[in-house]
Amino acid sequence: MTALKITNEASIAHMRPEFTVWHRPAQPRVKLPQAVWPGQDFTALAKGFDRYSATPSEDFTWHSDLRFDLYTLSNAAFVIGNGMDGLIVAADGSKIAEPSCFTDPAVSRVGLDLSGLGLPIHQLDDVFVGFDGAWHNYFHFLCYSLARCHAADPYLPASCQIAIPRYEARPGGFEMAYQERTYQQALELSGLADRLTQLPMGVYVCKSLRFMWSIPRQPTDFLDMPPFYHFFAKMRANLQYRPDAPRRLLLSRAKAHDPRIGAQAAALVQGMCLARGFTVMHFEDMDFRAQAEALYNAECIVAPHGAGLVNTLFGHDELRVLELATELDGDGSVRACFYQITVNRHQPYMILNGSQGEITEARLAQALTLLVGS
Repeated sequence: MTALKITNEASIAHMRPEFTVWHRPAQPRVKLPQAVWPGQDFTALAKGFDRYSATPSEDFTWHSDLRFDLYTLSNAAFVIGNGMDGLIVAADGSKIAEPSCFTDPAVSRVGLDLSGLGLPIHQLDDVFVGFDGAWHNYFHFLCYSLARCHAADPYLPASCQIAIPRYEARPGGFEMAYQERTYQQALELSGLADRLTQLPMGVYVCKSLRFMWSIPRQPTDFLDMPPFYHFFAKMRANLQYRPDAPRRLLLSRAKAHDPRIGAQAAALVQGMCLARGFTVMHFEDMDFRAQAEALYNAECIVAPHGAGLVNTLFGHDELRVLELATELDGDGSVRACFYQITVNRHQPYMILNGSQGEITEARLAQALTLLVGS
């Protein structure tokens, strides 16, 4: 009997996976990034790795090995909508913590009755759930939805549906952060368009519910796995080289809901980049193919921290990246996910931490000289 009421929270640490898809023994994760000046302080970046189970040392070493496992639950339920996209509830009422980690904690709480959400309840047979509660964000859509579905596909029976939320209006403050055309183009280029089942908002009760997760259990673990990069390599193969495309890009967040850096710093960055032949781009105005091909054809990019930087996955190995970071979580750390991606792609990477006053004319001049050679 499927429980539609959340009675407790459970972790995959106490679950037995169906099988392990990929395994890597413990090893040093990454070296420090290229310093813009001698003695540049990377403490905030180290703290960003620290929250994801890495040791804040010179090499950011893993505490343990890394596994990517497939799990199967019988008579479980998942939710799309109401801030609970990707919420998985087992037959005994346990909320599975890891795949549910981006759901709204204010609503996906112990004691919640899924049948009282005002969402239709559907019955399904065999389903894989790879998306998470933040899939309406461009980064999460590509990295934690499409890429995870692609990684799972070879291990699923043909009869197993791969679920993804339908693109539709998101009530309650969970608006889509990218265009519907971007959503559809990404599905087409992913090679999964005919394999995915686009589902409307609702509660879905499944005879068999499958999902993939990693040990040590952090979402960004997936960014260190070859299956993740195999997916984007296939997508890059469908992009076009354009000899007239700009090679130096400045990604602006002036049209985003959160510009990440102040107006004065943004004006300084834009002025110094324009003087060095950069082209300003607003990815909010561009569809998926346009964003991907902009980075595919680029030699270097300067960008504030934000989802648009995920397009470095479509750049060549020699793409040079300067990220303008800020400490977003109030703990003295900067989020390290884009550095993690560039390291795995072997792309040269530098960072300036605006929260530590590093976005100055002198520091920018040093960084841009290293980035473009002038």
